[in-house]
Formats: sequence, structure tokens, C-alpha cells
Amino acid sequence: PATLVDNWGREVKKWLGSERLQALCLQQSSAAKQTIMEFRHGCHQRMMITSYETLRKHAKELTGVFDLLVCDEGHRLKSVGGNKTIDALLSLGCSRRILLT
Repeated sequence: PATLVDNWGREVKKWLGSERLQALCLQQSSAAKQTIMEFRHGCHQRMMITSYETLRKHAKELTGVFDLLVCDEGHRLKSVGGNKTIDALLSLGCSRRILLT
């Protein structure tokens, strides 16, 4: 959820420090597309934390960016017929996925 994006960012910093891994916390904003492009072509930040809502909106720009996808709140993805979030996650083209509940 969008409310937990910054919390996850703080947890990454707390446990791994900013020297070992810097996480980009992507929130919905007018600069999100530019931030994604910088993340895609940069090498400074290697982890992105975002909400399902932001991911759905920017799925096209995020396609092919990730080699590992970790989804929190996995119960939100539970759907027999699929949904827009599941479709967006599948469109990323990431074959390694972890689902947390």
C-alpha cells in the first residue's frame, strides 16, 4: 500500500544501511516518470519500493527493469479471474517473484 512505501524504505535503511543498498521510494507524483527513467538508466539505486497503484500507472515504463519482484500484502492479489494489478505485475516481465502475506 502507498502508506507503507516510506516505511519499507526506512526498514531497508535500518537493516542494511545506506552504504550497502539504497532504495528508491517511488510515490505517485508529477515527477514519477522522470524518476523511473533515472532509476532505469542509473546504477546508484538498486531497489525500488512502490505501491500497487503507482506500479499500475507506470507499468509500461517499468517493463524489463526488475530481475526480482517482491510483493507485500499478497492477499490483495488473490483473484480467480485476474485484475489490473496482477496484469501490471505480469507485464513487467520479471520471472523471479516473491509474495509476502
